[in-house]
Amino acid sequence: MEPIQIFIIVIVLGGFYLFLLCSSISTYFEKMKLVRTLRKVPTSKIQDVKSGYVEIKGKLCDSEEKFISPVSKTPCLYYQIRVQQKVTKCRGIGKRRRCHSHWKTILNDRKSNIIKVQDEVGTIMVNIPEASINLISDFQDNISTFNPAEEKTKDFMKNDLNIKNVEGIFRGDYRLSEAYLVPGDSIYAIGKAYEIDGELCIGKDTLYNNPFIVSDKSEKVLSHEYRGTAINNLLAIIGLLALPIAAAIFFYHA
Repeated sequence: MEPIQIFIIVIVLGGFYLFLLCSSISTYFEKMKLVRTLRKVPTSKIQDVKSGYVEIKGKLCDSEEKFISPVSKTPCLYYQIRVQQKVTKCRGIGKRRRCHSHWKTILNDRKSNIIKVQDEVGTIMVNIPEASINLISDFQDNISTFNPAEEKTKDFMKNDLNIKNVEGIFRGDYRLSEAYLVPGDSIYAIGKAYEIDGELCIGKDTLYNNPFIVSDKSEKVLSHEYRGTAINNLLAIIGLLALPIAAAIFFYHA
């Protein structure tokens, strides 16, 4: 192998290594910041909310303006949907043939307006279009050769996405997830409270870039999820840092 080829391979592998390391470090600190923020900010009664960074819990208020979730056709005040297709690429022939599969997102959509949340003592607006949304999935479908799609999934993918290979023995591999919020759902929100036309609203903190999260999960569940993601990335960081050390020891004793 020519020296220039070796140099190019080293540069490419080194760049990929640095990308993975930096990505893991960034995700670790991001998730740990979320865990600390959720733990630090106390839950306020809505009537006690003032301008500033706050955390509230309550129920989603009803509204005349509703959306229809695309798959389950549920009237809701917010929905999000993601559809992914498994894509396989192969190179080479015979014994040298190598295949690699990955999930390609073909639809990632959501619909929302400003919502209202109430507790026992008050009501407040939440500017949910600006938020990072973390919801429990209300409907999921995984389609493969051995797992046929549900009828409502077939209808949606054929009529709305114009995807035909969702049935029969040669159907493709897809996975679909839909989540929505309906009146009465439990809502957890943390963000900056400010006034809009004389009414308080929770939205994004553009000055200090603090997290703005809306979820139908509890604070405890969210903290557990974010901490778990942080720990996984910490383990990835340790593994990545140990890799060049292990390689150096191997070549030293070779």
